[in-house]
Amino acid sequence: MLTRLRLQAFKSWKDTGDVALKPVTGFFGPNSSGKTSLIQALLLLKQTADSPDRGLVFHFGSEKTPADLGEMIGRGRGRSKLTLEQYVAQWLKDLGLIHDFRVESLTKGSPVFEVRVRRSETAPEVLLTDVGFGVSQILPVLVLCFYVPPGATIILEQPEIHLHPAVQSGLADVLIDAWSKRGVQILLESHSEHLLRRLQRRVAEQKVSKDDVGLYFCSTSGGGSKIMPLDLDVMGNIRNWPEGFFGDDFGEIAAMSRAARQRRREGAA
Repeated sequence: MLTRLRLQAFKSWKDTGDVALKPVTGFFGPNSSGKTSLIQALLLLKQTADSPDRGLVFHFGSEKTPADLGEMIGRGRGRSKLTLEQYVAQWLKDLGLIHDFRVESLTKGSPVFEVRVRRSETAPEVLLTDVGFGVSQILPVLVLCFYVPPGATIILEQPEIHLHPAVQSGLADVLIDAWSKRGVQILLESHSEHLLRRLQRRVAEQKVSKDDVGLYFCSTSGGGSKIMPLDLDVMGNIRNWPEGFFGDDFGEIAAMSRAARQRRREGAA
């Protein structure tokens, strides 16, 4: 498991100082605050370690980057009480996204597979590409959490994109499950208040220790990035909540109430 990170003179970071990396580590903050650079640095180190070619262009992959799901399925079998298909199907069901999930080879012996799902018990079975984008968005996260070797580290960039708020909350449970059952370390960059709130709740419920969760707030100052550890207590409270962390909910509600009062006064006049 990675335990510490320090960047110097990397993109917007002059010096991060020592950043403690926990089993579940989340980097939060506004856009262009340097969050992505933190995880990019780790990916860059991995690419450098994997290849002796120092002229290799840093490649993050894309929606067109192929993945050999057949290999994943074969290697996943027998490594746990659940097969890969069962694990993914159970979580998709727990998250309220589908009723069941099935992977089958296009032809006998083919390494090419297709995924079929049913949205409800009475719904017809359809291809994964014919259901909402949220299912295909979270699928790689579920596969990684089950497929990587125990004790591995997974790096995720905004895994909550295109997910309903309730599913974003459930995603936190997926990550906690990966750590508690398989010892998989999770490093993620996120804008999701729902994911963060679920992490806080699980700490309060003692489903995960506060010592196993590291939360950081990234921001900009003087043209550079800075990072602040969030002080999480045993009750799940963040004792140094940054101003404007996730917008101003109370301010929005107060402004809406003022507008409603003003309209009622104008209507009565």
